[in-house]
Amino acid sequence: MSQQRWFLVGIGLAFGASNLLALSMLGSNKSGLPKFKLPVSQYSSYSIDVVKTGESQSYSIKHRMHDPKIVEEWKDVNRPGGFLSGGKVKIQSLKQYPVGDEFNQSFEPSLTAKQIACIEAGGSGKNTGRLIGSTVGTTAAPLFSGVPIVGPFLSGATAMFGMDQGGKIGSQMAKDFKDC
Repeated sequence: MSQQRWFLVGIGLAFGASNLLALSMLGSNKSGLPKFKLPVSQYSSYSIDVVKTGESQSYSIKHRMHDPKIVEEWKDVNRPGGFLSGGKVKIQSLKQYPVGDEFNQSFEPSLTAKQIACIEAGGSGKNTGRLIGSTVGTTAAPLFSGVPIVGPFLSGATAMFGMDQGGKIGSQMAKDFKDC
């Protein structure tokens, strides 16, 4: 072997040994600090202060089990502005509940009568809107059928697009009339 190869082999062995040494140092727990087994949850926090004077050490532990005490849940909903409105309305809602109250954390065990009425109105409006949208889309479809090669595809896509948009608009209008 040439001198250059021996040099490269030596460099490779040195890097390998340094990596093994680094891993063994990270794997050992010789920090000198005691291990504390504190109760930990997603809402707990603690701080440990260590004061070392000469040979002795003193520890001060501050622990809060429910930190924060109140949890806020923000919801941003973008809805169409209403009938014949081109823009969208951003609605923000804020819920506050104490930590550990699993029943208020975006979980509603049963639907109210108003929620059921809103769901029914949305479904009914969606179906009516799809019917009207398909009529409008089918009426506009002959405009695209004359396009070479892709004309039949565009006319079918226009009818389907009309159905989808009509369903969205109809559902939202029905919900707006029911004050949902």
